[in-house]
Amino acid sequence: MAFSNKVLPFGLAVAAAAFALTVDARDANAAFIEAGAQAGVAGRSLAGTDYKTGFNFQMHADLAMLPPILMVGVYVNGFPFGGDLTPKAEGDVKPITFRAYGVRAKLRIPIPGPVTPYGLAGIGLVTASFPETTLSVCKDIAGAGPQCVSQKVTDARANFVEFVVGAGMLIQLAGPLHLTLEGAWRPTTGYTNDDYEKALQSQSTSAPPPSRNGYAWTAHGGLALSF
Repeated sequence: MAFSNKVLPFGLAVAAAAFALTVDARDANAAFIEAGAQAGVAGRSLAGTDYKTGFNFQMHADLAMLPPILMVGVYVNGFPFGGDLTPKAEGDVKPITFRAYGVRAKLRIPIPGPVTPYGLAGIGLVTASFPETTLSVCKDIAGAGPQCVSQKVTDARANFVEFVVGAGMLIQLAGPLHLTLEGAWRPTTGYTNDDYEKALQSQSTSAPPPSRNGYAWTAHGGLALSF
């Protein structure tokens, strides 16, 4: 009985210490839910057109699938604001709004301390909203030479796919509040905007088909809650 009285408190103390260490490790490296918002800059090249660097906003939410390493979640880029980019072109060029919605996987590297580096990969759908514009369309008419007319294209829209590859880090500020720093490369494919393309190509019978591919890049900093 005396032996049991000594062993039981010792066993409880060991169990409590192990539980405390487990909870502390989980808090630092094995969050089950993470959600945050980030602001920064973005650049893009699409169908042979380069865009000026502009402000970008992104939100995300991730759920642990294999803690403390793997998280899977969703992201929204350029919504409700921060998706406008202006083409690098002369004249009165209006910005185009790009918004992306997708899924991603985050591979966390659980190391001791307040900093958790990670890599990420994802895929999403990008919607590009082109403002109303007026294009000059020219055609060769037999005996009359080239004849040009103005054609108005109203609020055209294009959808295409993006792939996201990036890296970043979480820096614990206080409790579940973290600072996030993240950069990503976002190659795109499947772009089409038939209204604009047909109007532009009709100016020349030898115009090559526009490129379907492009890319974007983003650099963000923000805040996240990690539980």
